[in-house]
Amino acid sequence: MDNQFELEQVNSKSEIILEKCLSMMRPEGLEQFHFRIEEQFYKVKQNKVLLIHEKEGDDLQTMISYWIQEHQQRNRDLIIPYFVEHENQNHYYAIYYILTKLRAVFNITQKVELESEKLKQYFEYWLNLCSRELGNQLYNDCKVAYKRVYNIVLLRVIIVIQGIDKFYSGGEVRVSSWLPKILPDNIKLIASARFVKMKVLKF
Repeated sequence: MDNQFELEQVNSKSEIILEKCLSMMRPEGLEQFHFRIEEQFYKVKQNKVLLIHEKEGDDLQTMISYWIQEHQQRNRDLIIPYFVEHENQNHYYAIYYILTKLRAVFNITQKVELESEKLKQYFEYWLNLCSRELGNQLYNDCKVAYKRVYNIVLLRVIIVIQGIDKFYSGGEVRVSSWLPKILPDNIKLIASARFVKMKVLKF
C-alpha cells in the first residue's frame, strides 16, 4: 500500500462527503428508504450483505448520509460509511479505513496491517473480534446498568459501502476474496452498486 500520508487523506474523504451531503436538502423518500433497510435487517434468515441497487439519477450518497444521521439518533449503533469516489479504486483503502475505525472505537491494541494481502485475510477476523467486543459490552452493561448514567453501550456495527461495484481487481469487481458471505449477528453490512454492474459482482 502507499504511504501513511495518503492513507490519512483517504480516511478523511468519506467524512467530508458525509458532511457535505448533510448540508443539502433532506431527500424525498427517506422514510421508505429507512423502512426498506430495517425490514431487510430483520427479514433475512442469514446475515449476509444487504445489496442496494443504484439507479441512474439517484442521489444515493445524500440518501445514505441522512439515513445514517437519523438512524444514529434512534439507535445505539455504530455506523461506518465509506463512499467509493471513482472507478477502479483500490479496495484496500476501504478495508484499512473500516478496520482503523473499528480499532479506535473498541480500543483494540492490535495494529491494522498495511500489507494488502494481510488486509484481505484479516478483514473477517476483525469483524468477528469486534462482534465479541460488542457482546462483552452488553454483558458488562447488564451487570452494572444500575450504576451507569451517561455511558453509551453499542448494540451493533453497521458498515456502509456506497459504490462497491467501482472496486476492481484484475479487471473485475471481485469482493469475495475479502467480504465474508455470512456476517456475525451484530455486524451489518450495506453495499450499493449500479444495476448495470450487478451481474459482474463476484460475491
